[in-house]
Amino acid sequence: MIYIFRSWFINEVCAVIPKSDMYVVDKNMDKGWHNEYVRGYHKVICKCPSIRRDPEVYYNDVLVGYGSTFWVDTWFVDCNGLASVYMTVDDNLRIKLSNEEEEIFVSYVFRDADYKIVGYSDVRYALSDTIEIKNNEGNRVAILEKGQLGIGWTWNVTITDQDHLLSDPLILFGIIGKLEFEHDDTDGCNMTWLMTLISISIILVLVLACYLDYHNQRR
Repeated sequence: MIYIFRSWFINEVCAVIPKSDMYVVDKNMDKGWHNEYVRGYHKVICKCPSIRRDPEVYYNDVLVGYGSTFWVDTWFVDCNGLASVYMTVDDNLRIKLSNEEEEIFVSYVFRDADYKIVGYSDVRYALSDTIEIKNNEGNRVAILEKGQLGIGWTWNVTITDQDHLLSDPLILFGIIGKLEFEHDDTDGCNMTWLMTLISISIILVLVLACYLDYHNQRR
């Protein structure tokens, strides 16, 4: 077992999202610049400030799990930090399917806790609003589709293989959160924190400059 340590969640009772063939989450427009997708009991958020924009997944306001990113890899773990799947994102990934001899190019590779490849997706999110998650034989496990809903956006999740590891809604919601928040060009939350930090830094520099100038004049 692999744990991604996060001490304040250790020994928590993790929420479990009930299995379903379909899930839907919508961009929460009520909170403006916050990164949040929610519908019913399901919620995917990115806390602010967040440098890596890692997602957290909740069910009925209780933490299910979260993503933890290092370089091009993102682990999807439960609320106690127990890792189940990690995702590698790159434009030049190549894998060999279990029923094929030649390698294929893919954009996302999914491995289990033993580092065994369990699935992939061959379409990059930046080029398409539909992500097909496939197993290591090339069969479809789930489809993630983004569409416009009024002035906001919605993600539809359709699961076609409930028995596969990648059908876990924690993983699928985590993928949505990571893809969506990482590519959000209008991240007002982090931008507000950044501007505040810059303003404070400028003020401190001016205060220091005035202090040094005052002492130089007294010499």
